[in-house]
Amino acid sequence: PEFERLVRDVNVLRPELVLITGDLVMPFSEKEHGYLVDALSAIDAPVYCCPGNHDLPILKELKLRLEAAGIRMLVDERDVLTTATGQLIELTGVNFYWAHARDRLDAVMVRLPDAPAEAFRILLAHDPRLGAWVPHARFDLVLSGHTHGGQIAGNMFGLAGSVLRILGVRDQGWWEANGGLQYVHRGNWFTGLPPRMGVAGEIALFLPDLDVSERMSGSSRVATSASGV
Repeated sequence: PEFERLVRDVNVLRPELVLITGDLVMPFSEKEHGYLVDALSAIDAPVYCCPGNHDLPILKELKLRLEAAGIRMLVDERDVLTTATGQLIELTGVNFYWAHARDRLDAVMVRLPDAPAEAFRILLAHDPRLGAWVPHARFDLVLSGHTHGGQIAGNMFGLAGSVLRILGVRDQGWWEANGGLQYVHRGNWFTGLPPRMGVAGEIALFLPDLDVSERMSGSSRVATSASGV
């Protein structure tokens, strides 16, 4: 019921795209993901995602089931689409790697074609470290997760940041992304014990400035805003 309520809340916002940054399943729940596919299928907008580390044990099966339901999982690949309002979007999604993550990102970037010049460019990367490693000005927006909001945070008191931020971890919210912007999502959880304290789940609604003319003329930043719901 909580997951279904989350989907209803997303639909109320009437987004043009819904983007999920991995960990669609959690440990010990890998075999019980039928409800996940059913719930995500009820989202009115196109849904794209990338894998997280918890998805790796069933990645092939999960990707097949999601895409059979019309949910695109990008695994070291990209898609170019036009939204309902006519905006060209390049969506790139990368896999999660525990080791040599930066080298693997570099290899994917070399292999994939360049983005169309007029496209707003988004990277889905579960690992927030990749926000600091993307090629300079390659993406306007990097969306990540993985940190569970930093595990222990003060969101319940209206405070951003967590204990992990003290250690230099990109834990939640906005960060620089080598000429672009990165948002690290706090996530939502519906199976198993919540592995965090004081971290609020969220729906992040992004209202980007999709005018890429400044970037095309030499500017490397496209202003983007988000609100947690």
